[in-house]
Amino acid sequence: MNICLMDHYKIGYSAFANILLDRNFVPKIGDFGLVRIGGSSTTSTMAITENVYGTSVYMAREAFCGDVSVKLDAFSFGVVLLELLTGLPPYDTRREDRDLITHMESCDDILTMLDQKVIWNAQNAIALYKIAKQCLIPTKKQRPTIFEILPDLHKCCCEHSSIVEWV
Repeated sequence: MNICLMDHYKIGYSAFANILLDRNFVPKIGDFGLVRIGGSSTTSTMAITENVYGTSVYMAREAFCGDVSVKLDAFSFGVVLLELLTGLPPYDTRREDRDLITHMESCDDILTMLDQKVIWNAQNAIALYKIAKQCLIPTKKQRPTIFEILPDLHKCCCEHSSIVEWV
């Protein structure tokens, strides 16, 4: 997947640091901050816990109430997609809207916000932004799971020869 060439960014403390690339540039998740030992049920997709750990800018509102589900992964992925598209950090004290999600709420045209260090395929950038917005839906019941966005992500990233060119 071409969008995962994130080693070109100098991000600092970020979820990007938890996405590792193998020698074939296949992404691997390197930090499972919300992992919790649970029962042996393979059908359970939700847990209630009092202790949720993670970087708050990547966490949906329900996580702060201890409501942990697979929908949190989609929310975090949405933030990572915004970082990738814009090249902006997820939290910046120099911005009026310090968190990236709020900062992007007033964005009418993603093409004006794209990272200028990258030559984007406009169609794919718009498609990735739509996926990010789906992942960042505040209401957990309306937010998709990662599994549900995979067809759109695959269509955007794998059916085209290149999403970006690095400057």
